[in-house]
Amino acid sequence: MLNASLTVRAGDAGSHSGKGWERLTGKVIEVVAQRRKSGIVFMAWGAHADKRVSGVDKSRHLVLKSVHPSPLSASRGFVSFRFSSGYAV
Repeated sequence: MLNASLTVRAGDAGSHSGKGWERLTGKVIEVVAQRRKSGIVFMAWGAHADKRVSGVDKSRHLVLKSVHPSPLSASRGFVSFRFSSGYAV
């Protein structure tokens, strides 16, 4: 599991974004997806994470998507996990 900004100030969502960590974490995702021929599961929590894994080859790896498990998302109700193929469970 990898957060795009690696850290956040308590109660201040996105407080550490835009400080350069996104380049590092983006490169980690890219390298892992390219070097591993198959068998990696990427779990994207939220729209921002969904964009981060958009370049992952879904014929080689499994990409699971869901709402971000934050209090804000929870107050909106449960949304099922979605596979990159579009199937929901």
